[in-house]
Amino acid sequence: MKLSADRQFAAAALLWLPWLVSQAAPSSHRGGHWPPALHVDALAACALLLALLAFGLLWRGQRLRRALHDLQQRYGTEQALRIGADVALLESHAALCQVTAAQQALLRAERQRIAADIHDDLGQHLLMIKMDLCALQARPSLAPSMRPPLELMLRQTELAVRSLRAIICDLRPVALEHGLRLAIERQASAFTRISGIACRLQLAPETEHGGALAAHADCVVFRVVQEALSNIARHACASDVQLILARPPGRIALTVRDNGVGMPDGAARHGWGVGGMEERVRMAGGEYELASTRGSGTTLRISLPLHAVTLHANDGANTRKLVNDQAEA
Repeated sequence: MKLSADRQFAAAALLWLPWLVSQAAPSSHRGGHWPPALHVDALAACALLLALLAFGLLWRGQRLRRALHDLQQRYGTEQALRIGADVALLESHAALCQVTAAQQALLRAERQRIAADIHDDLGQHLLMIKMDLCALQARPSLAPSMRPPLELMLRQTELAVRSLRAIICDLRPVALEHGLRLAIERQASAFTRISGIACRLQLAPETEHGGALAAHADCVVFRVVQEALSNIARHACASDVQLILARPPGRIALTVRDNGVGMPDGAARHGWGVGGMEERVRMAGGEYELASTRGSGTTLRISLPLHAVTLHANDGANTRKLVNDQAEA
């Protein structure tokens, strides 16, 4: 191990000191190598050497204390800057969540307006066309050659009405008007009835509504449930599905777990509607996790905020005080 210059000096001095003391010992103990007059001078030299060694050690300790103090100051400044950056990041995230919630509220309002216009205008026109076709088909004087075209027109009109209802439902999820819990229960019941796959529910009770961001979170959760159940029915080959809806403080969490064949490699990136679900969750400021093992089923977990992130006034004041104190130091 290589020693520093001051440590080498101290070691040499400590090794040389015993020899110097032995040479300065009384002549009766050594045979008299030195004259007695030099004993005092030798001891004085030893004392001077010890004083120099002590001074060097003190100077070295002072240097180390100064270096430690400088490092502590740098660490405090960096810590204050990091806290300030964290506060700024939280404030930016809160502002982004609020802007996203406002945009989604405007989007939902626009969708509801479009759905109402389609229902009140186009829906009424299709209904009148269907009624006219039914009345025309019921006329006794109608030529037999006209009945097949009328039946075809009537079927096409019914298909148009069904498509129109599906579009309106997609623009405005009517099921959410009675709460997310009831909407998920109905969706799970329809899923079991159509696919024959058992669906176990563990749903948290409804809580106080948290404004536009909470309404958007409920809509995202419902859409994720729809897409997840649709994927399970088409691809998972499962016999059991579990839906868990939890409401931790300030958040809403959903877990969808099945016992199917699992997701093959790359399926999360290519198709299966997984990308759309993840995009919905990320845009809502939430967390998305998909875990799948071939032959062991798939588990989907999402967590969404119900309120925008807020900071206490004391947090910002304490951070600014810490930054100022470190700058002054």
